[in-house]
Amino acid sequence: MDRKYNIRIPRSNVKFLILVLLIIIFSEIAFLTKPWGVSEKAVKSGGDEEIISKALNKCKNYDSFGQSACWYDELEETIKNNGLDVAYKLYEKLYLTELIFAQDCHGFTHLIGGAAFQKYTNNQDFPVTSGVAYCSYGFFHGFIEAMMAKNGNLDQARNFCDYIEKRMVGETWTIPSCMHGIGHGVADGSDPRAWGDVFAVINPGLELCEEVGNTEYDTKLCGTGVFNALAIM
Repeated sequence: MDRKYNIRIPRSNVKFLILVLLIIIFSEIAFLTKPWGVSEKAVKSGGDEEIISKALNKCKNYDSFGQSACWYDELEETIKNNGLDVAYKLYEKLYLTELIFAQDCHGFTHLIGGAAFQKYTNNQDFPVTSGVAYCSYGFFHGFIEAMMAKNGNLDQARNFCDYIEKRMVGETWTIPSCMHGIGHGVADGSDPRAWGDVFAVINPGLELCEEVGNTEYDTKLCGTGVFNALAIM
């Protein structure tokens, strides 16, 4: 069945592809360096200060590379032992107090998004807060990557986007970033045999974007994720 919004890129239009990649690269740099939504109020709310303090102290004596690895491990352990709500608070505290963490915060949100997927796929509740918007919505990239790794497909992707959107009504609009995350995830998980052939890498993702997009806007946002992943490659 022909789709109304066909965004496949013909092989002959290489100049157009290069232009799109350049636009995405520069816009991504601007977007990733902008702080999103982390506040002192969020960090101070609730308990769990002792857990957060121990995690910070454990990592303070490492060099910059060692600290990043330590913070990742502490976030992972906090998710496992104390839940996503406490992990959000640890993340927020690190963002506010550690410059190196803040500069690479997008990658850390992938971890939280992946953990949320595990909850979602097991039909377990998990906290949905404004934290899904932190650091260029890395939460959605992590969720999609985890889905691809476990299922090899993105059959649940649109359902998840709608689930988060309903939970965040009145606070933030998440559908655009979730759509972007779908495109990003499917390109990242492309068949290794396609590497080296730009069109073999991007066209499966663009086809999926046409399937999951309820509107032309959704479809195009998903497509930006495909090209973003390609630009990073």
